[in-house]
Order: sequence, then structure tokens, then C-alpha cells
Amino acid sequence: MRTILGILSLTLALGIPATVGAASGPASVVPATRVVVFHPGGATGTRIKGNCWTESIALDRADAWRCMAGNAIYDPCFSASPHAMTVICNADPTHPEGVTMRLTSALPTHSPARDIRPWSMMLGDGTYCSAATGATGIYAGQPMTFYCTNQRSVLGEVYLQGKVWYATILVDNKSYQPIGVFAISVKTLYR
Repeated sequence: MRTILGILSLTLALGIPATVGAASGPASVVPATRVVVFHPGGATGTRIKGNCWTESIALDRADAWRCMAGNAIYDPCFSASPHAMTVICNADPTHPEGVTMRLTSALPTHSPARDIRPWSMMLGDGTYCSAATGATGIYAGQPMTFYCTNQRSVLGEVYLQGKVWYATILVDNKSYQPIGVFAISVKTLYR
């Protein structure tokens, strides 16, 4: 509750309209957040060549990698084993089939994974968000840690209250000017 009150204080101090939660009244119940370990559902017929030079910065799992094909960076790509010579890239919970990347060199050594930070999420209103893996913006001192559909960004990390996780959302207009900040429940977290 303290975090939500802090968000409201921040938004009021900045003169931005704020709403809290996905529930519509005191009798509404926000469903518990599901935590799902995502694995690609397979690959399309498309094949690319590339290499994975380090572990993923989007996802802290032993089977997740940061890879490159040509000038394109893919993060995360998933391997079936630590010594795989192919990985599946460009797959996410909204499109579980990715592309197969045939590796031109062996996968690097992976440090022990903690598997604690989500890499994508579905918010209570159906908005999909994925971890920012490159340069990110800052708003009111908070980093934009996830980029979402509907011109939204998550500020800071997602946080837990009981069995429900919440995210602080920044809404931009079409010119990327902030027009609102609010807290919303997270329907599903993907790790």
C-alpha cells in the first residue's frame, strides 16, 4: 500500500492524473497473478545464422541468451541444452513460435541463473509488456524497465502485494509525451 501511496503522491506532485488498480470498486476482487515459465512452442520454417555472445539481459535463466544475426540483436533466445548449436529466437508468450538460429560458434558459459525477474507480463487490462534490453528512458527518476503495447511503459520494477503483483505504468501520447501514471494489477508474469 505504501508503494501505491508513493505513486499517487508522485503523480499528484507532477500534476498528472492517476488511477489505481484494475478493480472498479470496493467490492471488486483483483485475481491473483499467475507466474508462468515460458518455453517457445517451436519454430517457423525460417532459419537464420548467428551467434550468442552472452547470457540474456531480458531473462535470467540458464537457457536464455543474447544473440546476433547480421545487425539484429535477439534477446532472449532459448537453447534446449548448454551445448546446443541452435537456439529459438523471436518467440514470446503472444507469439510462441520463433525462428531457429543456427549458431556459428558454441554457446558461452552461463553464470548461475537466479530466475527471479520476469521478462514479460500481461497486465490486468490485457496490455502486453516485455523487458527493455537496450537504452531505456527515465521518468521522474524511475527507469522504464518494460515497454508495452498501447504506448505504455513500466516504471521501475513490478512489486508484490499478497498474491497480486502490480506495475506502475507511464502512458505516452503519440508524440511520446507523458499523459498519465497509474498502478495496475499484473494478470500473468512470464519468467
